[in-house]
Amino acid sequence: MRIILSLLLLNALIFAKVYYAKIQPNQTYDITSQVAGKIIAIKSDLESKLVKKAQIIQIDDDFDKKELTIAKQKFLNLEQIFAIKTKNYRKIEDIKSKSLIEKNNARIDLLNTQNGMLSSKLALMALEDRIAKKKIFVKNLYINEFFVKYGAFVGVGTKLVEVMDFSKSKLYIYLSLDDLKGIEQKPIKIDGKTSQFKVNKVFQVTDDVFISKYKVELIGPGGLEYDKLVKVEI
Repeated sequence: MRIILSLLLLNALIFAKVYYAKIQPNQTYDITSQVAGKIIAIKSDLESKLVKKAQIIQIDDDFDKKELTIAKQKFLNLEQIFAIKTKNYRKIEDIKSKSLIEKNNARIDLLNTQNGMLSSKLALMALEDRIAKKKIFVKNLYINEFFVKYGAFVGVGTKLVEVMDFSKSKLYIYLSLDDLKGIEQKPIKIDGKTSQFKVNKVFQVTDDVFISKYKVELIGPGGLEYDKLVKVEI
C-alpha cells in the first residue's frame, strides 16, 4: 500500500503544472464623493497604513447643519398646525349646520397640511443623508493613496481615496482547457509549500491577452506580502 501511495505522490509531483503570479489584495477600489463641497479635514498621515476604523475625510457640512436645524423646526411647526386643523375638522365634521362644501374645504386643507408634513420629512431625510455622506469612514482597509488635499473642492463622483481589502488574498493564473480538468480538487502549492489557496472562479471565456488560456482566480488567507511574485504549483 505504501508503495502505491508513494507512486501516486511521485506521479503528482512529476505532472504538477507550474505557474507564476502576483499576490493581490481581495479588493482594490476607489471611494468617490457622493456630494459636493470643500475638504476641511483629511487624515493624510494614514496613507500607506492598514486602518482598523477611522474617519479619514470630512467635507464641509456647516451650512447643511444650519439648514437641518431650520428644517426640523419647520417640521415641528407643521406637526402643530396639523394637530390644530385635525381638531378643528373633527369639531365641524358632525355639525349639521355646516355645508358639505365647508366640510370638504376643511378636509382638503387638512390633507394639504399633511402633504406638507410628508414633504418636510422627506427634505429632512435628504439633509441627514447629505450630512452623513460628507463624512468618509473606513473599516479594516488599507489606505493606498489619497487623491485630494485639504482645502480642495470636490464634486459628485470625484475620486477621494484608493483603498485595499486585505481580508483575503488573490492569485490569477491562466490554464489551458486540458489543465482545467479537476482543477477544484487539486492541492495548490505556493513557492513549494502546501497552501490554503483554493479555486474561487474559473472564467468560461478565454483571456484577451493569454489567447487560448482560461483565467482562474485563487483565493487564500489575507495579510500576505502583496505584489510579490510567487510560484504556483497545481
